[in-house]
Amino acid sequence: MQQFVECCNRIQSEKLEDLYELLVSLSQVFVAVFSQVSHQSLLHFEADKWVINIVISTMHTDISASDKRKLFPSCGQFYPNVQTELANCTDFDELRQTLDKYRSTSKVASRLASSSPEIYDKVLREEECYICERIFAQRTPYAIFVAYFKLCEFEVRNIMWIAECIVQQQRSRIEEGVVYYKT
Repeated sequence: MQQFVECCNRIQSEKLEDLYELLVSLSQVFVAVFSQVSHQSLLHFEADKWVINIVISTMHTDISASDKRKLFPSCGQFYPNVQTELANCTDFDELRQTLDKYRSTSKVASRLASSSPEIYDKVLREEECYICERIFAQRTPYAIFVAYFKLCEFEVRNIMWIAECIVQQQRSRIEEGVVYYKT
């Protein structure tokens, strides 16, 4: 089972790296069309989110730091120095301390360092939603399509969360899982 998970993680990392290379090559060709900020900030965020998810899911396992680094994508704001430090984290306190060192360079690190581990997922989703909103405000072609589909994913996730809360008679918890956007 562990090999299957490692394989899936590596595939996700490869996908992010390939997408990054594609966007960089397109940016050089379509410099007038693309806004560097929009697609790269979303892609860097996705890579950093993936790194954090790998670190969290491999806590309290026998996966070594070097094996974790093999699963990390070679892009993102955390690449390569922060990734090396994150690979050595074995619990949430170490993760928070590592992220706290990089508050000034990464908004994601800043928000996660001041959050409890129980809401990391929601903080990451809120940040991703904010990036997608910015892409719409910039009105960059191509990047808008990615942002639109990401926001559709949020909408579906919100509906599923609300439905689950209703079915389980937990209406008071609806606000805990819903991520809002202002479009």
